[in-house]
Amino acid sequence: MKKRLLSIAFVAAMAATAGWNFTQSENKVNLSDLALENVEALANTEMGSGTCFGAGAGGTNVTCYGGSTICCWAHTNIFGKN
Repeated sequence: MKKRLLSIAFVAAMAATAGWNFTQSENKVNLSDLALENVEALANTEMGSGTCFGAGAGGTNVTCYGGSTICCWAHTNIFGKN
């Protein structure tokens, strides 16, 4: 009986430790308004034209998103295959 009680206490302690470690490892990042504005400013282009540069015949394989934000990629991989 004593051995079983000790085993149950050990399992409960391990479960409590695992639960505490899990809650401590959660990444909770709260950015301030200033930090969010800085991220947005860094993401925006200074050109403002929305022009994208990429690979492809006549630039046809380039996809662009956002008005003045340049976030482009070419639909052609480095070996020239689609």
